[in-house]
Amino acid sequence: MSKKIKFDEKKAIKSKEHVRPWLAKFMDPFSIKIAKILHKIGLTPNHVTILSGLFAIIGVSLIYFNYLIFGIISILIYALCDTMDGKIARATSQISKKGRFLDSMTDWVVFVPSFILVVGIKADMVLYSYLILSFLYGRIFIRNLYPYKDSILSKKKNPILLRIKEIFLSSPHAFKIELLILLLINPKILIFYMLLIEILMFIGSIKYIALPNLKEDKK
Repeated sequence: MSKKIKFDEKKAIKSKEHVRPWLAKFMDPFSIKIAKILHKIGLTPNHVTILSGLFAIIGVSLIYFNYLIFGIISILIYALCDTMDGKIARATSQISKKGRFLDSMTDWVVFVPSFILVVGIKADMVLYSYLILSFLYGRIFIRNLYPYKDSILSKKKNPILLRIKEIFLSSPHAFKIELLILLLINPKILIFYMLLIEILMFIGSIKYIALPNLKEDKK
C-alpha cells in the first residue's frame, strides 16, 4: 500500500524543465503539502490522475451549462490534482508508463479538446476552436516525430519558442490562471488568445524542430 512508502519531499519537486519556474517556486511548497496528505490517506499517483480527469469533465460540463464560477473552481481542482499525481509519483518512486499514459490521456484527450470546444461554443466561435486544436496537435505531432531534436534544443537556438513556452504556454501544469481569467472577462478574448499562442508555437515548432531535421535528411 502507498501508506508504507516513504514520501520524499525533495524528489517531489520537478526538475529544471518546469515550463513556468516562477509559478513552480510559488506553488511548490503548497502543492507538496497537499500531495503528502493525499499520499497519507492512501491515494496512489494513478488515483489522483483519475480524480483530476473527473474534475476536468465536471468543470467543462459546468461551463457548458453556464455555471461558470463552479466550472472554474472544478478546473482549478483538476489543475491542482494534475500536479499532485506527478509529485506523489516522484516522491514515492512510483513513476510508471501507465501513469504517464493516464496523465497524457487526461490532459490531451479529456480536458484540452473539450475545454477549447466548449469555450468556442460559448463564444460562438467553434471554427476558431478547430483551428486552435489543429495548430496545437500539429505542434505535438512535430514534437513526437522528432523527440530527440526537440529535447536537445538550446535557448540560443530557439529563443522565441522557449520565451513563448515560459511566459504564455497554457500547459496543464500551469494552473491555467490566464485562461480562467480571460474566460471570466470574455470567452471571445480567450479564443483569440489561445489561437495566437498556438499559431506562434506551431511556427516555432516548424522553424526550430521540423526544418532542421528535414535539412539533415537532405544531407
